[in-house]
Amino acid sequence: MERELLRIIYAFSFFIQFAFLIRLNQIDRQSSITAKKSDEPFVIETQNIKITSKKDIKYKTSVLSRDYISNTNNQLIELLKNKKIYIKEDLSMDDISNMIHVSKNHLSQCISEGLQTNFYDLINKYRIEEFIEQINLNPNLQISELYYQCGFRSKATFYKYFKQQTGITPNDYRKKILEEKEVLQQA
Repeated sequence: MERELLRIIYAFSFFIQFAFLIRLNQIDRQSSITAKKSDEPFVIETQNIKITSKKDIKYKTSVLSRDYISNTNNQLIELLKNKKIYIKEDLSMDDISNMIHVSKNHLSQCISEGLQTNFYDLINKYRIEEFIEQINLNPNLQISELYYQCGFRSKATFYKYFKQQTGITPNDYRKKILEEKEVLQQA
């Protein structure tokens, strides 16, 4: 009985040592492979063990072509720039997918892969740009009135995206515009 137990312990310790050596080898190879910063999956082979790792590829089984993604994004940007659909405060991905006749999933994938952003960040970027354009035209307007007209429903969301995009608060931005206008009027 003791002999059987010793054999099991020996086999188990051998297995642990083997797994430890494999892991060390993987870490060594991963550090040299990931230094390349490639989006391609990498394969590590160690003594008949094959490990494949795919770097956070969101759409691994994508069937969308680059042309499809590009065309869809061009249609989307056209709607955003020319029709200013982002002003609609309850704009959804369903609304846009219906406008350009693509599925909601395909639209999401096109935005993610082609524009390297997500739907809400993209829409809010255009809303902030609209706000900046409007406040530059008339800095005396109420900020709350303006951000609502630009499609924001929430003050917190507006302030978050404004600060993220410009680096300053909307109040500071307006003060800066008013100061510049004052300097121009004095000159």
